Amino acid sequence: MSQNQHLYAYEINQDFIVYLQAIKDPKLSLLVEDAGNIVHRFGKNSVDVVVSSLPLKNMPLEVKKRILIAAREALKPGGMFIQYQYSLGDFALVKSIFGDTKLEFTPLNIPPAFVYFSRKT
Repeated sequence: MSQNQHLYAYEINQDFIVYLQAIKDPKLSLLVEDAGNIVHRFGKNSVDVVVSSLPLKNMPLEVKKRILIAAREALKPGGMFIQYQYSLGDFALVKSIFGDTKLEFTPLNIPPAFVYFSRKT
């Protein structure tokens, strides 16, 4: 990341929060809250990129929809949403919310993962 960029990490899992708090980097801010709050925190059309590793497969449909719609609303026009998953179970959902979504497979990741790339139009 360049000097003028900042990373905001949403986390609600108490075990992960401890690890993230140990990272001492002024360009990282830990947000201990639901990722669905992104629009309330940053506003609509304000975020350049959203990278998500949320385990969508393990979440109720309404929760998934709420978070994905919030991420789309927060993105600037032309902003990028990147989601990585270990199954294709929610590819159609992501595509239905973001529209044009590309799919890539990363076999060298351990375990191998699928990555969805969506650009807000």
